[in-house]
Amino acid sequence: MRDSAYSNGIWHGIYWRFIGGSVLALILLQWLGFRYLHYPVLQSVPVVLMVISYLVIPRAKERRLLNALLGVAAMFVLDLALEVFAEHDLTAALRVGQLGQFIQLNAFGLLLGIAVAYGYLRLSQWSEQKRMAREAKRKADREGQAPTVQRRVHHKNKKRGRR
Repeated sequence: MRDSAYSNGIWHGIYWRFIGGSVLALILLQWLGFRYLHYPVLQSVPVVLMVISYLVIPRAKERRLLNALLGVAAMFVLDLALEVFAEHDLTAALRVGQLGQFIQLNAFGLLLGIAVAYGYLRLSQWSEQKRMAREAKRKADREGQAPTVQRRVHHKNKKRGRR
């Protein structure tokens, strides 16, 4: 079957529709938190970068690390845009002279997101291998047992009830 970008949202193993929807939903939640709860965007960056990995990795069947890294990268770029344009952190950092701290905090969030994506992928692959090994062992144990022959059991209760 031809891998079409329009039919199921998967193009060459990249789940672009799911990643895009997840990133947009998370950025909307961040914006709502910033706008109405006055929650700083910079503090929520590491959380949403981890959440996007937790959303993408279990659902992607192929190229899981690439999908997770694309999700983290897209989330980071939109978070950075939200910080610069909505919260005006960059202009405040330039005014105060803390541009280095602004870059460090954002780089730390990006590195944390990448590390969590890689770690969660390896952990989920390890648990899938363990589960498959348990299933294979259980199947081998079932096949090794002798099949039980079902016999028809006659009960004497019927005769006893008629007397």
